Amino acid sequence: MKKVLIVEDEHITREMLVQSGRILFGDAEIHSTANLPDALQVIDQYRPIDTILLDLRIPGAVGMGGLREIRKVAPTSCIIVWTGSFVPEDAPYAMSAGANGFLPKTKFHLSDLADAISEIEQGKKLTFVDADSSAGIRRTYTGLSPRENEVYELVCRGLGTQEIARQLETSDRYIKQVRQQIRSKLGT
Repeated sequence: MKKVLIVEDEHITREMLVQSGRILFGDAEIHSTANLPDALQVIDQYRPIDTILLDLRIPGAVGMGGLREIRKVAPTSCIIVWTGSFVPEDAPYAMSAGANGFLPKTKFHLSDLADAISEIEQGKKLTFVDADSSAGIRRTYTGLSPRENEVYELVCRGLGTQEIARQLETSDRYIKQVRQQIRSKLGT
């Protein structure tokens, strides 16, 4: 059975990925962590890990350093960087640091993400680094209202409650309520 590790510090996103594991990875044993030290421990405990879905900005990692550390201990794993802090210039750096693919979080609906993961696992080097490459990709999450989708997209980009409230010109309290609604709907 394929072994997968999801390394994501945002609780809602990590739980959504774990809950959607069969869609994303097929029949797989899925592990998840929120930081680099725990990721390294899981890799050591369950090696070999076939696929690693890695957020670049996680506790314990600086820049591409976390990716490089994971590549050292998991040389045969398919490492897919999936980041909310999307800077197009990061894609070539991630690929040279050992990533097999580079995907911005906000560009994908779950089924599109599953297709991209499958292609990368089969050896295709994928990077989606501009708006044109994601044309036609759905950006809504089934079961969430338009406002919840908007907040969820911003959470996936790595924005905190206060930043989201400022961007959407609303209160922190309201954003906290929306985040709770998202958690409830996603079952996290």
